Amino acid sequence: MIITCTKLTNTKHRPELSGWSDAKGYITVGNSYVVYAYRICKGYKWYLICDDNYGSVYNYPLYLPEVFFSVSDGSVSKYWIKTGAGLSTEAGFPEIINIPDFFMKLTDGDIQATDRFKAIKLIIDKENGYGKNIFIYRTMPPVNDDTRVINIPPGIKDKNDLINCIMNKLSFPFGELLSWDALAYFIGHIEWVKEKKVWINHEQLPPLQKNDLMQYIKCLSDACGQLNGHQHELTVYFPEYEENTIKRILKETIQKF
Repeated sequence: MIITCTKLTNTKHRPELSGWSDAKGYITVGNSYVVYAYRICKGYKWYLICDDNYGSVYNYPLYLPEVFFSVSDGSVSKYWIKTGAGLSTEAGFPEIINIPDFFMKLTDGDIQATDRFKAIKLIIDKENGYGKNIFIYRTMPPVNDDTRVINIPPGIKDKNDLINCIMNKLSFPFGELLSWDALAYFIGHIEWVKEKKVWINHEQLPPLQKNDLMQYIKCLSDACGQLNGHQHELTVYFPEYEENTIKRILKETIQKF
């Protein structure tokens, strides 16, 4: 499930929203957030998300009221379970549902709980089409402000056309590139790109000769590896139906190169 912040409505006269006056400083209008769980209490839905401060100010998610959001993707996670008791209904990953004090442990900084949530977050993020330096096989999700999107059009003619398309959309400042190795290097060293996240989105596999296609997939894979530990994040999207093809190409490429 993915939700998008649509407004920061003043709710100070609504005591049922537990003091959330406007959520300014926690979420940003236009940004999308993965939902890790939700609870419905007395008719109000609360989403468990990693707000804008996660990973910098604190390392735990927060429950925020639905009043600030619209649902961008209502898909229910296959990792969720659901329970209902009295006036409350909850859905989410097993720990948040089955362990009564798991959320409190997160906010208290319990190391085991924090590590477990990080592992869960990676799984659910990938399921929803978000990731760090990886290939994802699904439709690209809603885009946050701090993301540079490179859409690869179906009409790519050849290797040079593809390389030029990518580097133009990255605002490449160093002249023309002619090789796959050079492309891999510069995608893996994108310090000039102001956005933190770069998404390369394919509507289909580029119509390249087999050797060039292998080199291109290797190039993207190498760039993902180069960016590990880097301030930038690279996510490469392919159609779901191409997953087996690309995994086969990666395997052949490792054997060949």
